Amino acid sequence: VSEGGGGAGAGAMADHMQGLGMDDQEEEGSDDIATLKRVWRNEKCAPVLLPHQEELVARMSEFVRQQEQFLSKAHEDIDTTGALMLGMLRMDLDRCNFLIRSYVRTRLRKIERLHQSLLSDAERYATMTVAEQRYCRRYTDLMERHFGRCALDSLPVNLRSLEKPEMIAQPPLDNHVFMSVLEDIADPIGIESEAVEMNRDQTWVVRYRYIEQ
Repeated sequence: VSEGGGGAGAGAMADHMQGLGMDDQEEEGSDDIATLKRVWRNEKCAPVLLPHQEELVARMSEFVRQQEQFLSKAHEDIDTTGALMLGMLRMDLDRCNFLIRSYVRTRLRKIERLHQSLLSDAERYATMTVAEQRYCRRYTDLMERHFGRCALDSLPVNLRSLEKPEMIAQPPLDNHVFMSVLEDIADPIGIESEAVEMNRDQTWVVRYRYIEQ
């Protein structure tokens, strides 16, 4: 009985989604939402600034904008079930907005913390978007002016530089992170002087530098 009722309920919900025009729209964004979650999680956990997923963020921002427009027009002449479905869609959009904003904030915090190393390393500099590169240069310039006015201008010239290697904050590559293996790796990986075989669906805790290598 419960299986039959569940099937009927699911069918009714699906009919309401199709009637509201939600079915195709949700399917279009579902893959991108899963990818955005993974990208956000990786950025939060990695000690370095990862390559910006600019196309994904732009696509998801446009998806949210379209769904917001849909919601603003869909509140007239709907029944209780339709209102429930719209409420669920609103919660999903709020989650998407959170992921996008948190992703951007996380990257900005890293840029501010590692701005000098990003500017001094062409490979890491390339992980930023044009807007982030501009922000990084501007932030560095403001920090140099601030420190100059507060203290450095009063010091001898040979002590004023902020660009000595020992003064540049580097990403903490020895931080341990969780790593999920997405596919079997044919050759053993050298970790902590050991050859480790990694297979699909395994989870490891390793220093980030081994992942980057």
